[in-house]
Order: sequence, then structure tokens, then C-alpha cells
Amino acid sequence: MNDVWWLAQGVGLGALLVNCGAFLFKSRQAIIGLQILSSGIWAFHFGLLDAQTAVAMNLLGMVRQGVFFFRVRHGWAASRWWPVGFCFAFLVGGFLSWQSLSSLLPIAAMLIGTIAVWQIETWKLRLLCMIPPPLWFSYNFLYGSLAGMLAEGIILSVQAVGYLMHERKGRFQSKRSPRNG
Repeated sequence: MNDVWWLAQGVGLGALLVNCGAFLFKSRQAIIGLQILSSGIWAFHFGLLDAQTAVAMNLLGMVRQGVFFFRVRHGWAASRWWPVGFCFAFLVGGFLSWQSLSSLLPIAAMLIGTIAVWQIETWKLRLLCMIPPPLWFSYNFLYGSLAGMLAEGIILSVQAVGYLMHERKGRFQSKRSPRNG
């Protein structure tokens, strides 16, 4: 563990803080803007760790979030072709930045994440969003990103709680409630 590794961990913690802090803001634009910044910081973090596929995925993720930033205001950004285009971009970016079979982990995470955020039904969004964190966690482990493992552990924990609070609870009650019966 050299100085660059420690710097990378600090940068990763900064990315995690920016990403978490984004949700403290009220406006959608501020949230997405800070997520774009966080992805840029994560790209720098992974660059320090020589994890090139993660760099590519985060840079492409910044573009994807930029389109989401304009989705509400501009018709061009609401096209159903964006998920297809981004999935293609993630596949190409993954191929161009390929390092080993471990590159499949962030590629798959970004593909599933792209499909997840375009879901209309909340339960599908929540369920699909629980798949990428274990993939990213595994990749972070392989590349020595403690900050990334921490981030994915927090993200998955919060998503699981949200799923249990909102989706699982609602489905369980609707099946057992005498009023719905």
C-alpha cells in the first residue's frame, strides 16, 4: 500500500460524500449535478487504482446522468432510445477498456443500472437497483478500493431497507389484508 493507494482511498471517500450529499438537496438538477460530479471523482479514484474499465464506466455514466438532467425539460432527452444507446456505449466502452474478466463486473452493473433507471414501476426500479452493488463491490475488492466497497455496502443496505419498507411490506399486506381479500 503506497501513497497513491491511500490517495485513491481519500478520493473515493470524497466521491462517496458528494454522492450522499447530493440527496440532501431539494432540486432534481442539484441532485443529478452532484451525481455527475461524484462520477467524475470516482473515475479519478479508479484511475489512481489503474482500474480502467471502472474509469470508462464512470465517464460514460456522467454522460448518462447528463441526459437524465435534461430529461424533464427537453423532449430529445426523454427518448426511449437512450437506454439502448447507453447500453451499447457501456458495451463498447467496456470492450475498449478491457483489462480482464473482472471488467465484466462494472459493465454488467452499468447495463443493469441503465435498465433499472428507465423503469416506470417503482418495485422494478428498486429490485433491479439491488443487482449492481454486489457487482461493483466485487470489482472494488479485486482492485483494492476500500472506499468503493464501503460505498456499495451502504448503497445496497439502503436499497434493501427501502425495498423492504415500500415494496415487500405493501405486497405482503395486500395479500393478507381482509379488506383487500
